[in-house]
Amino acid sequence: MAASPTSQPVAVITGITGGFGSALAAAYARARFRIYGLYRSAERQAGDLMAEFPGQVQVYCADVGSSSEMANAAGHLRQLWGRADVLVNNAGITRDALLVRQ
Repeated sequence: MAASPTSQPVAVITGITGGFGSALAAAYARARFRIYGLYRSAERQAGDLMAEFPGQVQVYCADVGSSSEMANAAGHLRQLWGRADVLVNNAGITRDALLVRQ
């Protein structure tokens, strides 16, 4: 018997369109989680994840550095699935000036 939508746990993954975020989304999807993914600029990759896991992965474009955008994302998540059971804070940026990164 399949789990009802309300009984499926929800994982929120920031930075979902990067390599690690996409791998996390796939792992959680295989574990029967619904995934709410946040991304900032990689719209095509976000769409690809939704296509790969239809109905199980939803994405939302937001900058995790903006409190107003995070409030909007949280409101959208509440309307969509009502809760989050897991948060994977995977988004990040490096702004050091190491010569090897130049």
